[in-house]
This record gives sequence, C-alpha cells and structure tokens, in this order.
Amino acid sequence: MRRFWAALAVLLLLLAGSLANAWYVGQLAGRLSGQLLQARELAGQDQWEQAGRLARQAYAQWQGHHFYLHAVLRHGDTDGVQVAFRAALDCLEREQAGQYAAASGELLERLALLAQAERPSAANVL
Repeated sequence: MRRFWAALAVLLLLLAGSLANAWYVGQLAGRLSGQLLQARELAGQDQWEQAGRLARQAYAQWQGHHFYLHAVLRHGDTDGVQVAFRAALDCLEREQAGQYAAASGELLERLALLAQAERPSAANVL
C-alpha cells in the first residue's frame, strides 16, 4: 500500500510541476507579447527609438529566462523564438516598417504557439 501512495504522490508532484510550468510559460509569453505589441504600435507611429528600446527590453527578458525555457521546452521552439526576436530587432534597427510588421507578427505568433503548446488540453496530451 505504501508503494501506491508513494507513486500517487510522485504523480501528483509531476502534475503540479507541469501545471506550474504551463502557467509560467503562459505568463512570460503574455508579458513579452504585450511589450512587443506596444513596440509595434510605436514603430507604426515612426517612434523607432522607443520601439527599439521596448523590443530590446522584451528580448532581455527572454534571454533572462532562456536557460529555463531551453531546459523544459523543445529546443526547436525556443530557437525559433530566438531567431524571430533577432529578425524583428534587425528590422527595428534598420527602421524597415513593412519588414518589421512581418517579423514582429511571426515573433508574436511563435510566442503564442509556445504558450499554447504548454497548456493542458486533450490535443497536447494525446
């Protein structure tokens, strides 16, 4: 009977860790997306310096969590976000409005997919 309770405790601990990770990734993706949407709006108003500053702050936050995310998520997903960040920042530095809109759209979509992949759902479990 002890083995049953020990196994149940381990299972519940893993479930709690998985749910906490999903919440954490969702919160991080939401914060970063909010900042990137503000940067996109500023770029649309030709306020390139402020947009760049905001996007670089979002990138710094991403970098601050990169080790954890690289450890718990698929490397291809985190690498894709990394590449999308660099493309968006490059377009911001060059003040290329059309290309930045496309690059920031891809980045926002990758962040949304990252959070969605961690949410507990039947599609993610099966």
